[in-house]
Amino acid sequence: MYTHIYNNLLGIVHGMIGHNLTDTSQLKSIGKSLFGAKFTGVFARDKIPSHFTYVICNLDKTGRKGSHWLAIAKVSETPEYLVYDSFGRRTSDILPELLLPTIDTDNDAEQADNEKDCGQRCLAWLSVFHLFGPQAAMTI
Repeated sequence: MYTHIYNNLLGIVHGMIGHNLTDTSQLKSIGKSLFGAKFTGVFARDKIPSHFTYVICNLDKTGRKGSHWLAIAKVSETPEYLVYDSFGRRTSDILPELLLPTIDTDNDAEQADNEKDCGQRCLAWLSVFHLFGPQAAMTI
């Protein structure tokens, strides 16, 4: 059920910024417009803040070109953060230095290797989290 909603939301985000590579300013602008103060920002992997509600982070470090976007959302009333990777990989494998208590979403890939819309997928996933909560977002 939530996968269908995610795909609909992804279509809306695609309509806003297309299907191609995204940059920090695009993701930050749309994140702020969709989620307001809950959206902390867009960061390189070595600049993720220690406390936040929603962020998008890149797997590259500061000063690098950028390689892949992930979304992370704080689960209310718990110390845990839910991590979304559109390729379905485990956080411990792709972001081992993240010192936050994390939970991985469903490990199936929504994004094909030849697609370049990981930023858009992060925004769609954060929308599911925002509208329907962490249990729904876990299924994506």
